Amino acid sequence: MIVKKKLVELDIEEREKINYLILSCFINSRLESYDEIIFYLLENNIIGFIGLNIDINFININQLCVKYNYRNKGIATKLLKYIEENSTTNLILYVDKNKNNTEKLYNFYLKRGYNAEENEIEYKMSLDKTNII
Repeated sequence: MIVKKKLVELDIEEREKINYLILSCFINSRLESYDEIIFYLLENNIIGFIGLNIDINFININQLCVKYNYRNKGIATKLLKYIEENSTTNLILYVDKNKNNTEKLYNFYLKRGYNAEENEIEYKMSLDKTNII
């Protein structure tokens, strides 16, 4: 089940579970900096997560992660699809060029219709929602 909450609505247990998941995938957790949280709940376990920063003109997607044992099972796709279908605002995310899975992530977002801009350290991936009817 996909759950969407504002950061202030998370209880202590949810914060702990999400932080644990983020730190299993990233060096740092930026949980406390997000406006909204979307997570995938399976049998009281949080197995997928996305942090969102909301702006008037776009939503910045951050720290998409899925618990290791649940990867390649469509969890990340379901989380992104939820955001894409429930947002009327442009979506932006960044893919670090110095990771071992950069090419896989880059191609994953391209297949979903995201456009890419490149600089020396990352790809800025964006999905334009303004022209979708």
